[in-house]
Amino acid sequence: MEPSSTTWRMADRLCGGKLARELRRMSKAGKSTRAISNELYRCHGIEVTHGTVSNWLTVLNRPQPGSPAEAAS
Repeated sequence: MEPSSTTWRMADRLCGGKLARELRRMSKAGKSTRAISNELYRCHGIEVTHGTVSNWLTVLNRPQPGSPAEAAS
């Protein structure tokens, strides 16, 4: 599931519709939320706080309704 805020939608447009994929890639690489925030600005002109990045990653990492991970929780 992706966040649905106006900030998310604008950032996703600036990222060519690939914001979720970029966030997951950077997080999986072990980058801190602050480093991710800095990279989003450097590469895409997206200005968000590391707190916003943290919130987005929390939403992105929630189990999908009906998924095996959600059923186990």
